[in-house]
Amino acid sequence: MKYKIFHVINCASRDIPDHFRSIGIRYLEFDWSDEENEIILDEKDKNLSEIELFISTARQKPENVLITSVNGKCRSCTVAIAYLMKKYQALLLIFNDLTENARYKLTLFEAIQFLGNKKPDLQLRKSFLDQLAQLERRLFPLERSLRPVKWIGADSLLSSKA
Repeated sequence: MKYKIFHVINCASRDIPDHFRSIGIRYLEFDWSDEENEIILDEKDKNLSEIELFISTARQKPENVLITSVNGKCRSCTVAIAYLMKKYQALLLIFNDLTENARYKLTLFEAIQFLGNKKPDLQLRKSFLDQLAQLERRLFPLERSLRPVKWIGADSLLSSKA
């Protein structure tokens, strides 16, 4: 397999069947709907911990992980952004040096910018963006505000369904 994708995080398991399980692809499945009241990032970070373990297990092999949802613009992007923030927060804690290694902290704004450069059509629901902002506060509780006062183009990140 060209891209070494042997793991899939399926954010819409009700809508996307696991067609490739029979050839050895491993799945982590979530039955999240693309609705305003859906909880992707729970307050205890249970889902994110599961995602983080699934990805780190794959990366140790080293194999790649595909994060998918129906349109690939909202749920899967929310998961990818949350994972990036958590991964770089963990690196910051490993170094335990807030001055020299602060560059390893990836804020919500920076994670969205990074993913937006790779996937310009991302469209987050307002409620998913709110969940990401709550995650950011849990990951970086000592920071007052990690976001710029006004995000340029922030409205373009929000789903038209939101």
